[in-house]
Amino acid sequence: MKRCSTLILLAVLVSLACMGPAAAVLPKPDGNVTLPLSQGWYDNQLVWFICTTTNDIKTAQAQNLTLAGKLYSAIPAVAQPLYVVVNFQQGPVFSVVPPKVPASNAYTGLWQIYYIRWTTGIPRPIINDTVGDPKGIPIAGVTVTPTNIVVDYPILIVGQLSIAGPTYKIPQLVSFNAQSKTAVLPYFNAFNQDFITKAVSVVKTIITESSNKYIAPIIGANYAPGLGAMSAADSQNAWLLDPTTQISPPSQLPVLEQCASVLSWRNANQAYSPIVKGHLLVRLTASPSSIFNNPTTIQQLLTSGALSQTGTTTLNVQEINSLPK
Repeated sequence: MKRCSTLILLAVLVSLACMGPAAAVLPKPDGNVTLPLSQGWYDNQLVWFICTTTNDIKTAQAQNLTLAGKLYSAIPAVAQPLYVVVNFQQGPVFSVVPPKVPASNAYTGLWQIYYIRWTTGIPRPIINDTVGDPKGIPIAGVTVTPTNIVVDYPILIVGQLSIAGPTYKIPQLVSFNAQSKTAVLPYFNAFNQDFITKAVSVVKTIITESSNKYIAPIIGANYAPGLGAMSAADSQNAWLLDPTTQISPPSQLPVLEQCASVLSWRNANQAYSPIVKGHLLVRLTASPSSIFNNPTTIQQLLTSGALSQTGTTTLNVQEINSLPK
């Protein structure tokens, strides 16, 4: 039943992207995952985020991130400035945070790193980017150097890690622990095919951002309207069979087009991207008892007309780790 709930969730997402506002009930996730939080700053407030992927191999090695070269194309339209002070030990400074209500702003969860260096005086903390100047921190005695490094750092909490402290929490947040600096999020299972061996496995995924204002509050994701500007060529596809019109086998999961060969800087799959264009599928002549678990089969059935593809929405989908078969 858990696998069926995953399919229903993603089908609802794409349906809502096409239809606009609609009533929906969030299906039960396949489980919860505990993630370590990193700390940064925004407008003199603490920011708590997770570190997932990057296009830069040195950054991936240093932070144990998954390498995803396609994120480079997020510059300049999708990735927002993230300021890293190189000669003072502190967390990065974010230029924008998720909106508290579905209102348009520049937040996407993707960031272009700008290096900040104190050149005069005693290095000291920088805890805001000075609102109104998103492309630089106008502080005397510092230099601002843009880079081509993009990181995927979804923000989960803004403010103090206390019951009354946060001014913003990602709506899907199950809980957080101030002592261990961890957060618990729901995860959903999906089919993954190894890009070399073609072996199919099941992976855990979390959905942290949505570009659609109707979908974001329903799945409890950060609203990230600019995420939709990520090109299809530098995203990956995901397919999900629509359970609202047809009944599929309970073991039918959503299918990811690409997954990392390993969740580290050693990822060898250059086609991998955490940015997903999700497509809703309807069976036309395909057998209702068939299970589709790989992108090759789905593409063949789409070409033959056995499946029909309708609706697309953009999501930030993080693969957590492989599950045993």
